[in-house]
Amino acid sequence: MHGNQTLHGQNIVNLDSLNQIIEEHKERDSVRVNMLIDIQPHYLANYHEKGKAFIEEAIEISKEINYAVGEGFSLNAFGAYYIRRGEYEKALKYTLESIEVFERINENQNIFAAYNNLAIVYKKMKNYKEGIDVYEKMLKALDGRPLTPSFVAIYFNVAAIYNEMEDFDKYEKWMGRVLSLSEKIDFPPGIVEGKLGLAETDLINGKYYDVIQKSQSVIEYIHKTGEMVQSEATAYKIIGLSYLELNQTNKANKSFFKSLKIYETINSVDKISEIHALIAKVYEKDGNFENALKHKTIHYQIKDSLFTQNKTQIIEELQTKYQTEKIQREKEFTELENLRLEKSNIKQKEKTRKNLYLFIGTLILLLFISILWFLYSKQQKLRKRNEFTEIKLEGATKRLEIEKQKRSAELKAIRSQLNPHFIFNLLNSVQEFVILGEKQKVNKALTNIADLMRKTLKNSEMELISLKDELSVIKLYLDAEKLRFEDRLNYQIILDDEVEDEFIKIPPMLIQPYVENAVKHGIMHSSENGLLKIEAVIIEDELLQITVEDNGVGREKAEFYKKQNTGNHNSFSTKANEERLNNIALETGIKANVNTIDLLSDNGDGIGTKVVVTLPLNT
Repeated sequence: MHGNQTLHGQNIVNLDSLNQIIEEHKERDSVRVNMLIDIQPHYLANYHEKGKAFIEEAIEISKEINYAVGEGFSLNAFGAYYIRRGEYEKALKYTLESIEVFERINENQNIFAAYNNLAIVYKKMKNYKEGIDVYEKMLKALDGRPLTPSFVAIYFNVAAIYNEMEDFDKYEKWMGRVLSLSEKIDFPPGIVEGKLGLAETDLINGKYYDVIQKSQSVIEYIHKTGEMVQSEATAYKIIGLSYLELNQTNKANKSFFKSLKIYETINSVDKISEIHALIAKVYEKDGNFENALKHKTIHYQIKDSLFTQNKTQIIEELQTKYQTEKIQREKEFTELENLRLEKSNIKQKEKTRKNLYLFIGTLILLLFISILWFLYSKQQKLRKRNEFTEIKLEGATKRLEIEKQKRSAELKAIRSQLNPHFIFNLLNSVQEFVILGEKQKVNKALTNIADLMRKTLKNSEMELISLKDELSVIKLYLDAEKLRFEDRLNYQIILDDEVEDEFIKIPPMLIQPYVENAVKHGIMHSSENGLLKIEAVIIEDELLQITVEDNGVGREKAEFYKKQNTGNHNSFSTKANEERLNNIALETGIKANVNTIDLLSDNGDGIGTKVVVTLPLNT
């Protein structure tokens, strides 16, 4: 390797020697801290958890021996670790702590690495102006100094921000600076990233053969120098995109599979998902829908896995934090109230003592009565204080229970947002369309699945969405089902003139379970052509009423068919909805409920079901 440098200018010299020193030098001093700091970039780039362990030990020892420089470097390395993991709030926290340490000890030389991480975090959080301001501050401070890889890192990250902003003219300008300076100081990582950046610019401008030539030269350079394996994967991805635009699908997929192999080796999960999506796109373009479906499914499985893990963790952390803080505030309030009463009692005792001294010897009987009255008053105050405290605690407990139920219901609604049975039915339909050679239906089905999953996952991140967005998801779902049932399923969405669906907010996934229930348990089992009507009106000037009505087999027959299927997704979703509506009613004091009405013929047979959801306009 070329000096074993990284893009941010750090050196890792004699990795085996560093490992040996760390194994042999167990003393907790600045020498061990420096060795841990020197070795951690290599492991962060390849084996995240081992690098993290080195950083944690370095921070612990630095604080223990009051080694500020080591603490600053270690905190900044922790920031870099969380940047790699995509946890930008934590990255910002540790990077700012690093800058605070460096500023406290006037470490102006080494603070640049922390500033660089800070700008990267701003870019990742889409605070582009703040990121560029940090880099301009760094360049101004470095003006007149000898050229080093630090300049390359700054140029590269400024270019990355302009790329995020889609200002490709400025992006090309700054990547040109990266390449020019890297070649001048013989800095291999900068040469690799500079050439890849210019290749990406050519890709945007449609210069596909130039892209392929530049990216292949980067791969050759990487093989020659042994630098930056992940950049090789990027180069293969860019080549694949160029061949895809040139309709050379075989070459495109060869490049994408090479990129995928590298990303799998370094376990870059989000990149693996991205490459599977690109491979599916190539197969779809070739008409190979079976393989397209296979890779598209892998792509969504990875995305869904990442989303579920992150969403569940965030919700549970927020719930725990909220309940802990509420209890703590109630405890502090009670302690303050007790302190106030104790001070009041002390003042009262002093007053009583003074009166006692004035009347002593002459009004013993009156004094005795006064003492009795004092004790009685004290008892009454204590009783009232206890009653007040009990009322406060009861109110706090009730509020906590409401909040707990609300978050529990929201969590259930999020976890039940996608019906695996429904998704598998659509995928089976796609497979059937593939076998029958109905390419147009295959394409439409895949598009519907992708749009439905994307919108559903997006809406689940929000506490409230517009009625229009909810109806948009429902329409996607019904269009997808209509591919399966064709004329057996028809629907109408009717909005009263007073219903401004863009401005009315409702909880996400509130109406979808009832629509899915109507199709799955009502219309699906009917021999007649099905009709589903969704109607929204405003009643009593403060309530939104949404009706879902179908002409299916009715609940009695639906219950019979449901016993044949052990799935409970819809009942789970509708139960979570009932909990959400109950919480809305408790919080607002306004009616919020769901009523289910059986539609019967003259002879009492079920001819459909009507579900009426009522909730406040300003939920």
